[in-house]
Amino acid sequence: MKKFNLRLLTIMLAVFSVTLLSCDDEESSKDNSFSYNGTTYKIAAGFLENYGAVIEKSVSSYNLDLTFATSGITYNTETGDISGIGSMLYFEMFTTSGTQLVPGTYSFDLYETTNAGTFDYAELAINYNFATETGTYVDFVAGTVVVKLTETTYEITINLTSTENKVLTGYFKGTLTYVDLTEMPVKSNHIKPFKR
Repeated sequence: MKKFNLRLLTIMLAVFSVTLLSCDDEESSKDNSFSYNGTTYKIAAGFLENYGAVIEKSVSSYNLDLTFATSGITYNTETGDISGIGSMLYFEMFTTSGTQLVPGTYSFDLYETTNAGTFDYAELAINYNFATETGTYVDFVAGTVVVKLTETTYEITINLTSTENKVLTGYFKGTLTYVDLTEMPVKSNHIKPFKR
C-alpha cells in the first residue's frame, strides 16, 4: 500500500511539474502585439503620456494616455511630434497617479466621466501616414485594459470591441516611455487628434 501511495504521489508531482513548466513557457512565449480582424500587429514601442490632472470635472484623476506603435513610427519625446507610417493603438486613460498607470482593470466609459480606472476613448490607426494624415481608423465602444506593474515593467492585456462589433486583443510586457506633456499644447501631428 505504501509503495502504491508513493508511486501515485510521484506521478502527481511529475504531472504538476510539467503543468507548471508549460504555463511558464506559454507566458514567456506571448508576443508584444495586438490583433484585429485577422491581422496581428507587432508592438515596437509603448508610450505613456501625462496630460496632467483632470480639472474640468469634479473628479480626482490624471489623464495618462497609453499608446502602442508598430515599427515605422518615430515619436519625438521632447516635442510630442510623431512621424512615419505604421499602425498605432491609442487609449485616453484615467488613473490616480500622474506618473504611472496604477495596476487594475480599466473599463471603457461611454459617459466620459474621467473617473480613475476608466478610459473613454480607444482608437486603432492602421497603416497611418503622418505626413499625409491618411490611414484606416477603427473606433472602439467597449472593453477592458488590465494593467499589472512590477517596478517599472508593465504587463498589459487588452480586450476591445469595435463599432463594427469586431474584437481586438492585445498583450504587452515591458517598459513604457514616459512623456510629460502637461506644459505642452497639443500639436496637429500628435496622437491626440486621432480623436474625432
